[in-house]
Amino acid sequence: MALAAEFYAGTKNKAPVLDIVRIGNGRREHVETVPVINKREARAVANSMGATPWNF
Repeated sequence: MALAAEFYAGTKNKAPVLDIVRIGNGRREHVETVPVINKREARAVANSMGATPWNF
């Protein structure tokens, strides 16, 4: 199983977030959602959790 980090940019009404998901046997299992400020912070959080940045 692998941990992946998916970044979702914020909108006018929503803050940007980083989703941590576990991928195993072709299935994604949501682990955690972390509010972040930007992609730079998202990369740092992903690295600290041992997750691979997936879409950024």
